[in-house]
Amino acid sequence: MYAAEDDSAPDRSDSHGPDGPAPAEGVPVVHGLTDDVLLVRVGNEVSAEAAAQLRQSVYAELARGPRLVIVDLRPLRRLSPDGVSALVDIACEAGAGDIGLCLVCGDRPGDPVLRALHAAGVASLFEIHPDQQAALGTLD
Repeated sequence: MYAAEDDSAPDRSDSHGPDGPAPAEGVPVVHGLTDDVLLVRVGNEVSAEAAAQLRQSVYAELARGPRLVIVDLRPLRRLSPDGVSALVDIACEAGAGDIGLCLVCGDRPGDPVLRALHAAGVASLFEIHPDQQAALGTLD
């Protein structure tokens, strides 16, 4: 299950900060930044169950045909093998639909997302940015 915000513009009145409300543990939250850009935020850990929810949530959004999906993984403390697999599946699905996909995660070598992607040998499949603004810059 996930929470979806179907607005065509960002909710600037959000009291949780510029990145929107903090997602619950492992539950993906989808925000419509614009008609063409979606932001998916993930909680502290992506377990097997959360990976399935992430995959299902993003697949549903990809079917709507956005130009870009940004997956913000900065809150993650751990990315499980199931989470890595879900991200790879999402990348393949986005690529098949000619939809841009960017991951946002820490840019330090010890970042758990980068570490997991490199350990699995799949980091090169992704366009990785340190923040949402950098990811949005790919549309220019």
